[in-house]
Amino acid sequence: MSKISDRVAFALLAMVGGFAGAALFSALPVHGAAAAPDKITARRFEVVDKDGKARAVLFTDSEGLAGLELYDGAGKKRASFGIDSDGTGGMGLIDAKGNPRAALDITGDGSIVLEFEDPGHKPRGSLGISPDGAMRLAIDDRDGNRRAALGVDASGAPGLALTDAAGKPVYKAP
Repeated sequence: MSKISDRVAFALLAMVGGFAGAALFSALPVHGAAAAPDKITARRFEVVDKDGKARAVLFTDSEGLAGLELYDGAGKKRASFGIDSDGTGGMGLIDAKGNPRAALDITGDGSIVLEFEDPGHKPRGSLGISPDGAMRLAIDDRDGNRRAALGVDASGAPGLALTDAAGKPVYKAP
């Protein structure tokens, strides 16, 4: 090929490339110029930090659970929220070592329960309310044994029970 035909071929190639690039970039939305979509559909979304680590995950699973999990900067799950397809659900808080420490749940009968665990996975206390309005507070010892319970039943009558380490009543009112 001669130098003239090389220059003509290069010029034609540059022109075709320029037209193709212009067509491609004109089809892309300009930041701020395009309207946001009304709906984005997916079974999983992840929000990542500047290093690409997942910090929040919104998902549904094959069994009907819709959930949200939150992660700390080290990538450890620290909180989770979920609702099953039947409407039951809850949320949990997890310590830095990965131990569940607190949970708030709504059960199938509509009861709401707030539960606490120590770092060794032992239950330490709970607070709950049933659909009929009965309310209870329970406190457990370090071995997970129920030691105190305070409540008000649906009729408004109070109750208090204290037990020893073996579970034997030491005080009850009324």
